Amino acid sequence: MKALMVILFIVALLGVAFLFSVGLTWVICWAFGLQFSWKIAVGVWILVIILKSIFGARK
Repeated sequence: MKALMVILFIVALLGVAFLFSVGLTWVICWAFGLQFSWKIAVGVWILVIILKSIFGARK
C-alpha cells in the first residue's frame, strides 16, 4: 500500500509540473501573439526535464 502511495505521489508531482509548464507556455504564446500547440508545450516540458537533469546533477 505504501508503494502505491509513493507512485501516486510521483505521478501527481509530474502532473503538476506538466500543467505548470503548459500554462506557462500558453501565457508566453498569448503574450507574444504566437499560436499555442500541444506539441510545443510537451516539447518545452521535456526540455525542462532534460535541462534539470543535466544542470541539476552537480554535487
